[in-house]
Amino acid sequence: MMAESTSPPRGGVNFKVEGESAEPAIPKHRATVRYNRKAVQKVLAIDDWIEEQLAVLYACPSSDVPVELSVDDIMGKENTAEQEAYIRSTVEDCPAGASVFDAFVAELLNRIKKV
Repeated sequence: MMAESTSPPRGGVNFKVEGESAEPAIPKHRATVRYNRKAVQKVLAIDDWIEEQLAVLYACPSSDVPVELSVDDIMGKENTAEQEAYIRSTVEDCPAGASVFDAFVAELLNRIKKV
């Protein structure tokens, strides 16, 4: 009877690190997400427009506007009614008149629909 050999096969040395599988390592590639450049530019333009309009509504420099309104948060809502409710709840203490504020909300929703 011959005892089983635990020596490595001839012609090479096999090192096995604990926790590694015997299968060859598959290179990990970086995952990237491609965005539509025009759509991203439109969203950024809307973001800039929001900053400008909030400065007008609050009659102060854009750096001093007491609220922050994000296009991404608005677009994350499921429908126009939820988007409008979110905008109105975020900018609820607007010192501008109701008609000016309503025009801002309507224009903002219109711009978001175009994206």
